[in-house]
Amino acid sequence: MKRKILLIGNPGIQGVNYTPAVFPVLQRYIDFFKSEVGGFWYDSEIVEVPQGCGPKSEVNWLNSQLIEFNSEIDYSIIVFVGHGGSYLGEDKVQLSKGEILPLSCLLAPQGFEGRLRRMVIVDACRSLIGGSREQLLLESRSFSGEGGLMGNYCRDYYDHIIEECQPHTELLQSTKYGEYASINPDHTGTAFSDALFDTLGSSVPTWNQKALDDRYGRLHKGIADILPTVQAGMSGYNQVPEFSKFGGSGDFPLYAVWRAVERRL
Repeated sequence: MKRKILLIGNPGIQGVNYTPAVFPVLQRYIDFFKSEVGGFWYDSEIVEVPQGCGPKSEVNWLNSQLIEFNSEIDYSIIVFVGHGGSYLGEDKVQLSKGEILPLSCLLAPQGFEGRLRRMVIVDACRSLIGGSREQLLLESRSFSGEGGLMGNYCRDYYDHIIEECQPHTELLQSTKYGEYASINPDHTGTAFSDALFDTLGSSVPTWNQKALDDRYGRLHKGIADILPTVQAGMSGYNQVPEFSKFGGSGDFPLYAVWRAVERRL
């Protein structure tokens, strides 16, 4: 299976809307996805926007990546962490050089809805932008538990789950339409990322143990399985994440483990 992850971050502008948590949060995604239980992704399968891009070259690079993702990749994950908003009823995200793109650019384009398998995670505001779209610019652990997991076995199981799903797109957004996304008080993370990775960090040891109860030592969890716990972890921020699915059936794995199980004959 050909798979790829695209990571996009926009911390904003120093002195205006700079959010230093953006790149640490993206690193947390990398650490999780590379772990045995997060899909055991290889470095070569994870791409980030090159440093030093100008506005046009950043858009051109992103466009070339999306063309490849749409036509050549069997399963893709796109993660955006940064600034966004909603204008005229459509969610937008802002690239690091100021270009504003509709969120729909990251989803399955017309004609590909029944072909792509993709998970999109967006940690950004969806607050309403009045007047003009340029106001968007001013919008203010080890997951492997005790170790001993066979990464390639977990990766094979992860791929198997994806192949069993019908082509579709899953979209997880950190907040509801028209609402702001919050950062934590010490600016080291966001309300959403903290709740997501706290949920994974506290649940993975239990899930890893529970997998041993399965005849084949396998267990997986998708976004829908953990969303209520993530939402509860964000309650202090008055922020509610939102999950949407477009297309076929099945749930892509966020967590998947395949453990060796000793059986007596």
